Amino acid sequence: MTASKAKLILFSRHMSKCLTHFPTLATLNVPPRHTDRYSTTLTHVHTELNRRFSDFEKIEPELELVSTPFSFHSEKAPPDVQLELIDIQCDLTLKEKFSTSTLDSFYGSLNETQFPNLRRHARRMLVLFGSTYVCGQTFSVMNYNKSRYRSRLMDEHLSSVLRIATSQMTPDFDDLAKGGDRLHCSH
Repeated sequence: MTASKAKLILFSRHMSKCLTHFPTLATLNVPPRHTDRYSTTLTHVHTELNRRFSDFEKIEPELELVSTPFSFHSEKAPPDVQLELIDIQCDLTLKEKFSTSTLDSFYGSLNETQFPNLRRHARRMLVLFGSTYVCGQTFSVMNYNKSRYRSRLMDEHLSSVLRIATSQMTPDFDDLAKGGDRLHCSH
């Protein structure tokens, strides 16, 4: 048996084990000439994902503290948060509020003077996901608006479109319509 044939057999055994959650892919017959290319590509994807998610491994305890404050061991928490965490874990009202609300609304409702460090810690962790979402949303809107059909769209106008698309504000159309005398029509 040649080395490439043995490599192909090992690769197919490995792939059939890895693809147990993807039954359609497990049934595909991959031509031997493509296995090296697929293997290299999958290795690169795996390496890149590990690199990108290694940052989350570093902050995993901090994320766990924010997402599960009532089951998090206070000794494992940062020193400035430990007493506040114990106070929260002893408060049944806050435990009920935590189970019935979202993370951001729960931490936003905490008393600023009683839980300043815990609020600051939660804000620092939760902003990671919100800013990623807004960034992705902005790029999607930009790609949609700055297409080949709108190639003459200037940066100033694109900036205005992006600001409107990512804003949480809802315009008061009735008030804007009442102020119609301020509008200048060019036609």
